[in-house]
Amino acid sequence: MRKSAVPTQTGELVQPKRSALRERIRRLLAIDAVALLVALTLIIIVFSFSSPYFFKTRNFMNIGRSVAIMGITATGVTIGLIGGVFDLSIASVADLTLVIVSLAHLELGLPAGICIPLGLVVGMLCGLINGFLVTRLRINPIICTLGTAGIFRGIAFLLTGGQSHAVPTAGFRWLGRIQILGVPSPIIFMLIVMALGFITLRYTKFGRSVYAIGGNPIASRLAGLNINRIRMKLFVIVATSAAFAGMVLLSKLGTMIPNAAAGTELNVIAASILGGTALAGGGGTIQGTLVGVLILGALRNGLVINNINPYWQEIASGIVLITAVAVDILRSGGYR
Repeated sequence: MRKSAVPTQTGELVQPKRSALRERIRRLLAIDAVALLVALTLIIIVFSFSSPYFFKTRNFMNIGRSVAIMGITATGVTIGLIGGVFDLSIASVADLTLVIVSLAHLELGLPAGICIPLGLVVGMLCGLINGFLVTRLRINPIICTLGTAGIFRGIAFLLTGGQSHAVPTAGFRWLGRIQILGVPSPIIFMLIVMALGFITLRYTKFGRSVYAIGGNPIASRLAGLNINRIRMKLFVIVATSAAFAGMVLLSKLGTMIPNAAAGTELNVIAASILGGTALAGGGGTIQGTLVGVLILGALRNGLVINNINPYWQEIASGIVLITAVAVDILRSGGYR
């Protein structure tokens, strides 16, 4: 039986201690920057004591290189989630882009300077397809993007016959295989993309509109915002960031693999939610997502350095995803 408030001698109502504790936890979790940085610091401390190889500059660069592709995609996903757009096709968009760019380079002989913009166009088209299906045909975004994920990856397999193929990366090398002032280029591109996302959300009219429609789409519509147009743009942003991440992945691998990004979508979404982005929309920051990405990267790197069974690594990723959703539930007050 649920406890109710009890009156004191002065006639005031006092909530039970459990409710007060829950409220304190909720307020603490609302301070995303503090909670996330504490979590990241604890992970670094634990793995620094468990392995002498963890707390080294070279290893931190390895962590950054490993999470860069996730961070690029997570930037678009964060912006989309804030505006109430949920996209499960991001990994398939990355794979399709990787395949089309590779074939354009191998079969058509197009230089990297043309293939890279072509890849971004592929991402935009995928975003337009998702946006049209959701905003015009009114299909549930989860079901819609789950369906288009299969379509996009199916096209990638059809174009390649399911075969992998080496791709000369001389023209693409700068995307994922060089260092600038000692910093791997994927990290630099991740930071550039996140900086653009941060500026968009914080200093532009479009960014304010994204927060508005994510928080209260009905009020936003009454205020004169074109909800469908903004959501269409959000789908394009999400897919374009995934397409760019796919090209960075191609540069790192040097191989055309039609399912190279398969299964990464859950980690990307987990990083965004863990970073403070609300599943229900209307809340979240790019800087929070950056810390969420680093937490996942540091956790996986620490497990690898300590020779933890790969199956336990998958279990840890699942636990982090559930924890991220649980934190989001505590922030919002629970399922209603």
